Amino acid sequence: MMIEKREEHLLVYLSGDIDHFCAEKIRKEIEEHLRDQSIKRLTLDFSHVSFMDSSGIGMLIGRYKTMA
Repeated sequence: MMIEKREEHLLVYLSGDIDHFCAEKIRKEIEEHLRDQSIKRLTLDFSHVSFMDSSGIGMLIGRYKTMA
């Protein structure tokens, strides 16, 4: 995972498998960056993700709710 901040936009580039263990780590890292109140947009790039279970989907929905 690589995280890039561009002004008020946070870009998260994901790769490999996203399972329960990885989803929790991703969630924690994104939440840490989102504490910066200047972040207005979040983009998650799944183009290099080969597998994602329901934990990954839950992490995605949670970040959507956080940003909404």
